[in-house]
Amino acid sequence: MPTLVYCAAIVLDAPIFDVSSCLKHGRVSHLVLFQAPNSLLAMLWQDKSTSPNRSKSLTMSRHSVSRHLRLAIDDYDETIRRFTPGYDAMLAAAAREFACVRPSRVLDLGGGTGSLAQALLVHGGVGHIDLIDVDPEMLAQARIRLARFGKRVRFREMSFFSELPPCNGVATSLALHHIETRNTKTNLYRRIHEVLPPGGLFVNADVTMPRAEPERQQTYRLWIDHMMACGISEEGAWQHLAEWADEDTYFPLEEELASLGTAGFHSECTWRQGPIAVMVGRKAPSSAGR
Repeated sequence: MPTLVYCAAIVLDAPIFDVSSCLKHGRVSHLVLFQAPNSLLAMLWQDKSTSPNRSKSLTMSRHSVSRHLRLAIDDYDETIRRFTPGYDAMLAAAAREFACVRPSRVLDLGGGTGSLAQALLVHGGVGHIDLIDVDPEMLAQARIRLARFGKRVRFREMSFFSELPPCNGVATSLALHHIETRNTKTNLYRRIHEVLPPGGLFVNADVTMPRAEPERQQTYRLWIDHMMACGISEEGAWQHLAEWADEDTYFPLEEELASLGTAGFHSECTWRQGPIAVMVGRKAPSSAGR
């Protein structure tokens, strides 16, 4: 059985590749063509569950946001809002979930420059945060942003695949889409479920993408329209998505929620705008409710 591959191509006047040959010999099973006025590029999305090269997602040791997004760390806050529909509303939605339970210690996985941690400390009623990230540049920025919170924040240069420290809640934003396979992500969800106490909360704010058409194409179109509204050209927006596709894997929302359920959580989506969703996993108050 061939590996399931979706290929999205943006075309102008000439084909990027021989479509019939690609479908016949290139293990591509679904081809979606987009028309863009000034661009000629290809973007590949692949289910990497059987990929032999999984070291990137398992260690996350080489991931650098400055390289991945091609931006200076100091410009991250401004640029991430241009790239991400509803970024501030997403952070607020995540903080609201924690404000309902006010956990004493939360792990922020892939915490980056500390935007989510700041929202949780200011609006989420969180006592202390362990901010975890593999990128030392991002951690340096997070230390500056969160300096006013003093000892309420601990910074850990480590992968979220490492052993997780004790906590009452786990949060993450725009980080777990770097995990390539659903099995690997489900296993991480299981580890998060295990480290949480009964009644513990897990909030994942991230990109989701439908598999089926026309919903998939429509969601990408919403994403492109957001970037264009923020001053990025249509050609540039598609180019960003094509570059990110090398490291990012976006699963459908229903698959993300199913993975949370498999890991033992009661799962739901509490906020969504275009490709961005806030997904919540709640651990049962007791083992009997699992």
